[in-house]
Amino acid sequence: MKKFFMILLVAVVPFISVCGKSNNPVRLFKGTLAALKDVNAKGFVEIDYSKTKIEGKPLVQWLDSVGMSMKQFQANDSERIRYFSEKWEDDMKRGMSLTSNRDEADYIVRIRIRKFNYGMDAAGGRSGSSWNWSGVQGGGASISGYVDIVKKDSESLECTLEVLEMNGTIMGTVYRGEHGILRIFNDLGEDICKVVNKAK
Repeated sequence: MKKFFMILLVAVVPFISVCGKSNNPVRLFKGTLAALKDVNAKGFVEIDYSKTKIEGKPLVQWLDSVGMSMKQFQANDSERIRYFSEKWEDDMKRGMSLTSNRDEADYIVRIRIRKFNYGMDAAGGRSGSSWNWSGVQGGGASISGYVDIVKKDSESLECTLEVLEMNGTIMGTVYRGEHGILRIFNDLGEDICKVVNKAK
C-alpha cells in the first residue's frame, strides 16, 4: 500500500507543478524595491480605477452600457483588498507589512488597474451583466496594470511594479466573475511578495 501511495505521489507532484503558475506576471518597472524590503514600513492598499478599461471602453462608459453604478462596481473592493492583504502578510518573508488604518501607513500601495475583465460565460457572452456570479466555464477573469509604492505624505513614487495580464486561477483552473477577480487579488499579493523575497 505504501508503495502505491509513493508511486501516486511521484505522479501527482509534477502534474501539480505543471498546472500551477510557472512565470511571475509581476516585475519591477521603475524605481527600487527599498521601501518594500523595509521591515519597519507599513503600507495601506487602495485600488485606482481612473484609467481602467473594460472591453476596450473606459470604465464609466462600460458601466453605463451595462446599467451598473460605480458603487456596484466597487462593492467588492474591501474583499478584494482583504484577499490581497492576507496573502501578502502570509508570504512576505522580510519586508513591508500592511495595515487597514491609513493613518498608520508610511506608504500607499496603489493598485492601478488598466484592463479589467470579469471573463466570459460558457456561451461566449460577457459576464458583465452577472458580474457577481462565479463559475469555471468559459474564459476567466483577468486584470493588468501597475502597482505603485508611494510615500504617503509626499506622494513621491518609490517604485512601480508592472502587472502583466493575470487570470483568476486555482491549481490551473480558470475562474470567471467575482470569484475569479478575488483569486487574482490573492495571486497578486503572492506574486509581489515573490519579487521582494527574491531580491537580494
